[in-house]
Amino acid sequence: MVKQLITFLFLVSIYTSVKSQSVSIIKEYNDWKVATDMVISKTGFVYVCGNSGGEPMLIKLDTNGNEQWVKYYPQSKSGFSFTRMILDSNENIYLHGTKPYTYNNYVCKLDSAGNEEWVNHTVSGYYYSPESAAINMMIHNNELSVIHNNRNMAIPPHDTFVISQFSTTNGSLINYVEMLDMIDKYVPRNSPPPFKNGKWIFSLFSGVLEVSPDGSYTYQELGDSIPGTLCAATKAGGYITYSMLVDWQNSSYPVTEGVISLYDSNWQLGNVYNYWPDSLSHFPDSIRQFFYGMIPVKRGGLMGVGVYSWGTTTRGGYVFQINPDNGELVNDTIMVGLESVNLIAKNDKTVIALGQIGALSNLGIRLFKVDFPQINYQTEFITSVKETVTLTNGQETSVFPNPSSGYFEISSNQIIKKVRIYTLNGILLFNYHVNNKRAQLKINQSGIYIIKIENNEGEINHRKLIIE
Repeated sequence: MVKQLITFLFLVSIYTSVKSQSVSIIKEYNDWKVATDMVISKTGFVYVCGNSGGEPMLIKLDTNGNEQWVKYYPQSKSGFSFTRMILDSNENIYLHGTKPYTYNNYVCKLDSAGNEEWVNHTVSGYYYSPESAAINMMIHNNELSVIHNNRNMAIPPHDTFVISQFSTTNGSLINYVEMLDMIDKYVPRNSPPPFKNGKWIFSLFSGVLEVSPDGSYTYQELGDSIPGTLCAATKAGGYITYSMLVDWQNSSYPVTEGVISLYDSNWQLGNVYNYWPDSLSHFPDSIRQFFYGMIPVKRGGLMGVGVYSWGTTTRGGYVFQINPDNGELVNDTIMVGLESVNLIAKNDKTVIALGQIGALSNLGIRLFKVDFPQINYQTEFITSVKETVTLTNGQETSVFPNPSSGYFEISSNQIIKKVRIYTLNGILLFNYHVNNKRAQLKINQSGIYIIKIENNEGEINHRKLIIE
C-alpha cells in the first residue's frame, strides 16, 4: 500500500509538472476563507463570495490575481455567508446570503466598489449549509429572479421551490411563485443557466424545469432517463449534462467516474461519454473522482473542475478540457495539494478555477488561471441570458398607455406573431395571434399583468402592464 501511494504521488507529480503551463496559481488565501461562488466581469475583474470568520465576504481581483479589495458584511447575528452571486451589465453585484440551519436569508445589491445599495429579507428557505445551497439567480429587464428551496421542517414535510423576483432598482419584491409540484426535487446550481426560447433551463433530480422571466414555468419528468447537471444548451437544439457514475463492486469504497451525456431537443438521451483523467488511470480500482462544475468556453470547448481521492490519504483537484463534438478528453491538469477545485468561471478572454485548500477542514482558497489551447469543434452554445438578449435587441416593442384604463396598444418594429397575457401567478389569460406590427387589446379586470410578445423570428419580449 505504501509503495503504491509513493508510486501514485510520483506519477501525478510528474504529470503536474509537465502540464503546469496550462494551469497556474495566481492567488492564495491561507486564513480559513470559504468560497461559495465566483464570477468574472466583462471588464476583467474576478469576484469571489463566501464567508470568513462567520461573516459574509466578497473579494475583488483582476484576472492576474492582483487583489483590488476584500470586504466583509457583518449581519446582526454571526454565521452568515454569501451563497450565490451575479453581475449586471454595469457590474453591480447581486448576492444571496443565508445562515445555515435557519430561515434567515436575504438578497442584496452592491455597486462595483462593494458598497451596499439595498437589502431585502423577504426570501425564505432552509439550507443545511451555504456551500451547498441550491440557489439560482438571473437578471432580465431590470428584475432579479431568485429560485430557492423553501424547505419546511414541519411533519409531514411540505417542501417547495419558489421564484422570488425583485426590482434591481430598489430591491422591492415584485413577484412570488411557489412551484408546488417541485416537492422533493432538487435544482442544481447553474452558472449561469442557459436561456433558450425565452426561458431559463434547469436540469433537476429527475426532470427538466423551464422558467420564464415572468415567473411562469413548466416541468418535464424524464422518468428513468435522469439527467445530470446541465452545463450547456446548443443552438442546434440539444443539451449537454455532467454527472457521476458509481461502481458499487467495492461496497466499502465505491469507485466514481465522471459522465458526460448528450441529449436532443426533446431530452432524449443520445451519446454518453465516461471521463477519467489520464494521470489517474494507473489506479482505476481505487480512485474516486467527482465533477464539481463544467462550462462551455468560446474556442475552448467544455472546461470543468473536479476532485479526486485515493483511499483516505490522498486528495487533489483537477481541471479538464473536452471536445463537445465527440466527448474526447483534450487536456487535463492534476493538482496535488490536499485541495478541491470546485468553481470555474469565465469571461470572453479568461477562465479562472477556484479551490478550497485542506482535506478535512477549509484552510483557505486558491485561484488558478486556466490557459488550455484553443480547439476546433462544430458545436455552438447558448450560454447565458446576455447572449440571448443581444439576439432579441432587434425587437423594439412598446406598450402604450401603461398604466392603462383597460385599452392599450402594442407596437413593434417587427411583425408580432403572438401576444400572451399572464397573471403574476403565471396563469395564462389570453393568447392572441396578431401577424402585424400593431395590436389593440383590452383587459377588463384591474391588476398587474405580464405580456409576452413573440415576433416571427421566435424572439420574445416581456412587458409589465398595469390596468387601473
